[in-house]
Amino acid sequence: MLASYYQEHILGIFIYTGIIFTIVGVAVLDLCCDACQTPSRTLMVDLTTIKDQTRGLTMFTVVAGAGGAIGYTIAGEILR
Repeated sequence: MLASYYQEHILGIFIYTGIIFTIVGVAVLDLCCDACQTPSRTLMVDLTTIKDQTRGLTMFTVVAGAGGAIGYTIAGEILR
């Protein structure tokens, strides 16, 4: 009985530790993505005409979203 209590306690610690690492990891990755995307968008705005900026930024957003979706799909298939 005492051994099962310690096993549950240790399992709870691992779960909470995993949740904390996940939250911190997502925050760090979000900052990294913003740091990479901002210069790319700035370069696109600088190199395109005002007429083409809307189209270029829309394409950038669609491709970034598709890349994120594909990445999550691949990671889900690998971890399954």
